[in-house]
Amino acid sequence: LKYRYLDLRRADMAKSLSARSALVNCVRSHLQKLGFLDIETPILTKPSPEGAREYLVPSRAHPGSGYALQQSPQQYK
Repeated sequence: LKYRYLDLRRADMAKSLSARSALVNCVRSHLQKLGFLDIETPILTKPSPEGAREYLVPSRAHPGSGYALQQSPQQYK
């Protein structure tokens, strides 16, 4: 989709986003009442040459290679 920011303005897209948000909030609330703890884990990706400096994490399974902990969340295509 070339102009995603315009697509998100459509009424049906806004309705879908609102429904998803309500569902996620409901599930999180229910799990929290049951004593679960919500933890956001970092996402390890392949290092990229552009952008800011990344925190590199060596791979135990593949010596000599590693992963990068991104400094900001990105949308993957």
